Parts: sequence; structure tokens; C-alpha cells
Amino acid sequence: MKKKLLIIEDETSLAKQLKWALDKEYAVTIASAPRQAKSLVATGEYPVITLDLGLPPVPSSPEEGFKLLEEIRSVTPHSKVIVITGNSEEENAVRAIRLGAVDFCAKPIDVRILEIILSRSFHLYSIEEANRRLIHHCGTAGMLCGMLG
Repeated sequence: MKKKLLIIEDETSLAKQLKWALDKEYAVTIASAPRQAKSLVATGEYPVITLDLGLPPVPSSPEEGFKLLEEIRSVTPHSKVIVITGNSEEENAVRAIRLGAVDFCAKPIDVRILEIILSRSFHLYSIEEANRRLIHHCGTAGMLCGMLG
């Protein structure tokens, strides 16, 4: 079964290109507006999300993207968010990472680099998810968990 990837991108042509390039490896869902993205994020089905910072109503500013990043992190704190933007200023990258993004990729997008970032992000998510399950299991198994026989 393919891993689920949510791409939040308001540029329709770029979103279609990314879906085409990544569709062999991932089950790609596209959200072109913040409202649509919020409802998809709320399902909790996406371990990895790419987020364009320049979203409507003011695509020339990263502020809507930063607001959405904060909301994603509060709704699904375990999802890995990769920020993608045409505004490659270092301060935006630092701010995105500070707000919880796992990585930052500037446009124009090199799909080979994005594939590496996605692979690492899904791997990190799966390791953390396994760790959460183990902690939960040990918590429910009581004091005997982790003891050697």
C-alpha cells in the first residue's frame, strides 16, 4: 500500500507536476486552498505533508503558510511537514523549522531532492510511530516490560 502524502500547493500546474512525479511511490492528495487543507489535515491520515508558504489570500506573503503550519502542528503534531516556497529567504527557512517543519525546500523544486526529503521524512515518521507504540505497549504491560529473562 502506498504511503499517503498531502501536498498543499495553490499553483495548479506545479501541484499536478508533483502529483505526476510522486504518484508511483505515494498516494498523493492535493489541497489548493487553506480551508481544503485544514479539513484534510483534520483527518489525521497524512504522515507527511508538503506546504507551500505562499497561499491565498496573499500568495506573495508567507504569513498564511506560517499560520497553516502552526495549525497543522497543533492538529497533527506527529505529521512531518516539509515547507516548499518560492521565497527562499533564510529567515523563512529558520522560522519554518522553528515552528516545527521537518525540512525546507525552495522553488524551483528539484524532484530528486524532494524525493530524498520525503523518504527521510516518512522514515522518521515510521521510527517515531514505532517508538510511540512501544511506549504505549510498555505502559499497558506494566512493570515487566523491558525485563530480560
